[in-house]
Amino acid sequence: MCLLFLYLNQEIKEKDEYLVILAFNRDEYYERPSRCCHFWEKNPEIVGGMDFKEGNEGGTWLAMDIHGKMACILNQIKPIENFITEKTSRGFLVVDYLKSQMSGPNYLRNLQKESDQYNNFVMVTVDIRPSFGKVTGSYYTNCADDPPSILHSGIHIFGNSAPKAPWKKLKVARKKFKEVLFRNKSRSKELLIEDLFKMLRDNKQYYPDEQLIKDGEGLSESFLRHFSAIYFKDHENLYGSRTHTIILVDRSGKVDYVEKTMQEPIDVSAEESWITTRLHFTIQDDRRVESRL
Repeated sequence: MCLLFLYLNQEIKEKDEYLVILAFNRDEYYERPSRCCHFWEKNPEIVGGMDFKEGNEGGTWLAMDIHGKMACILNQIKPIENFITEKTSRGFLVVDYLKSQMSGPNYLRNLQKESDQYNNFVMVTVDIRPSFGKVTGSYYTNCADDPPSILHSGIHIFGNSAPKAPWKKLKVARKKFKEVLFRNKSRSKELLIEDLFKMLRDNKQYYPDEQLIKDGEGLSESFLRHFSAIYFKDHENLYGSRTHTIILVDRSGKVDYVEKTMQEPIDVSAEESWITTRLHFTIQDDRRVESRL
C-alpha cells in the first residue's frame, strides 16, 4: 500500500527548474525487512530501496536508474476474499522494467498480456530525457480492462484505489501537492524538499469514505480509518507509512534522491527513529530504448 505524488513537466520553459517532482509514501508492515535507498551492488545503475522479505528479496516499490528511467508499483486494495496468495509477486515488475531496454508504454503493454498473474496493482513509469527536455510518463492498472495510459504534463496522484475511483485522501493529496508546488515556485530546493516531507506526514483522517469502505470490504473499520490518512500508524496491525521518498530532477538532469525511513527493527512501543539518506547523480542520457509511443 503506497501513495504517489507526481509532477511531470513536458513543456519546460526558461524559468522552469524541474522536469520531475516525485513524493512517495511507502505503507508496509513494520516487520517486513527492507533496505534503505542505495545504488544496488548487483545492478549499480539502479538506485532505490529494496525488499528483503523471504521470497521477495531484490524486489522494490520504487526505483530509478542513472539513464532516467523511473518506476513504482502500488497495490490496489480489494475485498479480502478476492486476494489470492498464490499470485506472482509484484515487487519485481519495477526491477524488470529498469533492466529492460523497453520504453514505459511498451513495457506496460507487454505487462497487460500477463497481468492476470498478479493481484491488483497500478504501475507508473517515467522516462526522462534531459538533453531533449522531454519526459514521458505512463501507467497501467490490471483492475480494469483499459490499456496503458500516457501521463501528460501536470499533477498526477496514485494510491491504492482504482485510478478512476479515487478515495478522499487522494483528492486531498492532489490539492495539497498543488499548493506545495505553487508555494515553492521561487523558493530554494531545500525549502521545497522540507515542504514535500511535511505534506507526506499529514496524519489527518479523511473518514468516512464510501469508496474506501467499499474497496476494503472485510477489513476492520479501525484499519480503514487509519488508512484514510496520507500518513498513518496502525500499531494494532503493526502497519503504517514507514518510508518517505522525494525525487527531484532538474532541467539539466541532476537528481536529488532523498529518503526518510524508519530504522529497523521497528518497535512501536518506543519512540520512532528515522534514517535519512540523500543521493545525488546526473542522468546519463545515452541509452537506446524502444519508441515511447
